[in-house]
Amino acid sequence: MKQLIIDGYNLLLSNKLDIPAHLPFDARRETMIRILQQYASTHRSNITLVFDTSQRHPKHYSDSSNLKIRFSAPSQEADDVIRKLIRKHRKPSELTVVSSDREIRFTARDHGAASLSSHDFATIISNSHSTPAPNDHTDLSRQKFESDIGEDEVSYWKSLFDEDNDDE
Repeated sequence: MKQLIIDGYNLLLSNKLDIPAHLPFDARRETMIRILQQYASTHRSNITLVFDTSQRHPKHYSDSSNLKIRFSAPSQEADDVIRKLIRKHRKPSELTVVSSDREIRFTARDHGAASLSSHDFATIISNSHSTPAPNDHTDLSRQKFESDIGEDEVSYWKSLFDEDNDDE
């Protein structure tokens, strides 16, 4: 079963979810939670949704079987909680992290987890009737890291490493 860790406010503020903008912030958050519960049920996923406590005072939320909601401590950011969850996860290769925060996505990648931007995941949710889940064979969650390093620079670095190996 696919496991997702989602940066809650990051996803909510992506404005790609089908949530009416005229709703108060708390109502938009509750609507997003319902959307994610439905997504988790239909895509057989376990989701941990992490929010910053400092941005809004949380009302009481109960976890469901496939959606756990976490709020950071008052002196902590959701990003810290997410990085800790990634580092402590027993099988990071089964984990997809949803955030547009580059540091969180780098932490996910460094620990072998997949990552998606909040915008991309919101698009998947919005089109979930025709788009594969992140765990499908097309695996939209494992996007290659784009680099602006040219072939000449890659060759240069390869030659340096090859020289180091020659010394042994």
